[in-house]
Amino acid sequence: MIYLYYGDDAFTMQEQLGPIKEAVGPADLRDVNITDLDGTQLTLDELGATCDTVPFLGEKRLVMVKGLLSQFEARASSRSRQRSAPDRTPGLGQWEGLPDYLRKVPETTDLVFVEGRLGRANPLLARIRSIVTVRTFPLPSPADLRHWIRRRATSKGVDIEPGAVNLLAETIGG
Repeated sequence: MIYLYYGDDAFTMQEQLGPIKEAVGPADLRDVNITDLDGTQLTLDELGATCDTVPFLGEKRLVMVKGLLSQFEARASSRSRQRSAPDRTPGLGQWEGLPDYLRKVPETTDLVFVEGRLGRANPLLARIRSIVTVRTFPLPSPADLRHWIRRRATSKGVDIEPGAVNLLAETIGG
């Protein structure tokens, strides 16, 4: 499977990556079958070579790419901000071929793109959205955060008073 996880709620995102990591195989072989790649330093050829590698003594491998799509977020230069000109977006370059490669990723590889906030105008996101399973992780609203704190405490077997929930939500925030 190919996933794109993005948003500001890094905590929940990391929790949701847990089961994907555990599905890679036995704990003693998991580390050799999980590869983390820095998307800011990655080439399409390196991504392909990593994803095409056969799992070691297992059925699956996991490749996580962090920060690749963020490079293609529109950013205004300081000069263009002063003139209110439209944002400049870098060309996709070698990544034009990413959609074609994603259609060929071996079944033995789970590929996860992990990103922070992405805008709807991100050109690489637009190119791969229909090929990947997208999951967004926005920060919870204040009311949702309070519910989350209560549920989390209960799941850990802890009774928490409403005042404590409010204090945690106000102090820590999203």
